[in-house]
Amino acid sequence: MTKKYVFILNERGAPKQRPAWYRGKAVTPKKTRDYESLLAELFTLQMRGKEIIGADTPTKITVRFIYKVPKSWSQTKQEKA
Repeated sequence: MTKKYVFILNERGAPKQRPAWYRGKAVTPKKTRDYESLLAELFTLQMRGKEIIGADTPTKITVRFIYKVPKSWSQTKQEKA
């Protein structure tokens, strides 16, 4: 049986920053850690009351970011978007 959950997170997407290397260990930048924590917290809040997805359950995640069309684009390009 396939279950489908849809989550809407009203947060602007943020690129993942490159890790810094200190003494041979990769360290994730604070800005990236904070953003990932925010998304995890929002996801957890929306999962309340729903069936728990097991670690052995095949899972597919699709992420779609929606942005406004930039005003700097030409009018033709804006209309196509």
